[in-house]
Amino acid sequence: MINNPFIFLFLILSLVCKVSFTQKSNSGINLPNDFVSRSFNHVESISNVGIHSAGTKEEKEVAEYIFTELSNMGIETYIEKFEFQSFDIDDINLKINNRDIEVMQICFNPYTSDLHFQDDFILLDSNNTTETNIKDKIVLASFPLENTKYFRLFFERPKLILVLPATEIQLIQKGNEREFDCEVKGRIESYSSQNVIANVKGKENSNDEIILSAHYDSYPGSIGADDNASGVGVLMELAKFFKNNPSNLNLKFVAFGGEEKGLLGSRAYLDKHSKSLSHCKLLFNIDQVGGEHIFIETTGDVRGIPEKKGCSQFPAFMRNKSLEGIQSNWRLLAPEVLPLFGVSNRPEWLKNIINQSTTELSIPVSYAGNTGSDQMTFAQAGIVATAIGTSGNEVHSDKDIPTQIKKQSLENCGKIIIDIVQKTAQNE
Repeated sequence: MINNPFIFLFLILSLVCKVSFTQKSNSGINLPNDFVSRSFNHVESISNVGIHSAGTKEEKEVAEYIFTELSNMGIETYIEKFEFQSFDIDDINLKINNRDIEVMQICFNPYTSDLHFQDDFILLDSNNTTETNIKDKIVLASFPLENTKYFRLFFERPKLILVLPATEIQLIQKGNEREFDCEVKGRIESYSSQNVIANVKGKENSNDEIILSAHYDSYPGSIGADDNASGVGVLMELAKFFKNNPSNLNLKFVAFGGEEKGLLGSRAYLDKHSKSLSHCKLLFNIDQVGGEHIFIETTGDVRGIPEKKGCSQFPAFMRNKSLEGIQSNWRLLAPEVLPLFGVSNRPEWLKNIINQSTTELSIPVSYAGNTGSDQMTFAQAGIVATAIGTSGNEVHSDKDIPTQIKKQSLENCGKIIIDIVQKTAQNE
């Protein structure tokens, strides 16, 4: 998930009463006594699998864990497998002024036939600013290219970005010659992943549904305690809660695979269930909820959605392809997908419900626009979609471990989600 640095101080006031099975607070939402402890236990169990990035046997192991846990709760659960393709790099041969240069990462479109580049280039320092026009240009940027910097460059539409060691950038700056030759060697390979889906019937005899989701794959090199075992842990305990406390509408709980490689699981789900999604009233995504500062997507209004609900706007050539390398050694540059990053589907009624819920619960939150996760897949297909997350923790690194999880945030996010789901269902 793309991090969003919302920095503020917050205070949680809670009153604990001696009740046998429920924990009451000033929020009015009654959580089971073991909601937080069980959510955290899921975080630990998933983290103990180790790195479980898209397409690996470890990712499948986590999917099977989720399936088993939900099934043991007495919830109808099944697994849907899907295939995807990704470009595997064998080698990047870069020569500048006839000197071999190490490439740390490359940003391009590997699904085209053009993998050989010879042109002039633009140098960017570690700030990676875009004061210079870089459209259709080759850009050399210094390592590391963080998410915010990558997207800043992405929207300027360069032809190619090569991320080089800072020392190499300094040497190139001192040189006068501009001879550039870069050839990428690799191949497109097929991989498999899976989504885990659980159904909880509502009290009303209706086909309408609300989907709660969270991705379960981790970023390469990370065991993903916060991103996103935290979201999965809360998702599973919410499924148990609503099984025992049915909503008016049907609820579907979906754990997506392959999010970190470009929303692969949610895109596969959309393609398979596009017709039934006409009954989806809300998709509420849970991603990275173990940090200190809670945010919810509310801004952006309704923009860029298709006329037909459930219709994906992803270009046909990208439908089942990753947007990032399996080992994260490349990232996508494709103007065709740029408009999708600006789509939102958060109507006024949803914003009102979210504001009402957080106000009544007295839980401080920040309101955000697009934060980047599986909810974007559904918003661009015309489905009302939002997300809850937190900031303040280390993610996409080996520091994303269970000890940094804030249990209070697991509780608060659980309460917020329950209240918003109940209000949305009652609103129907």
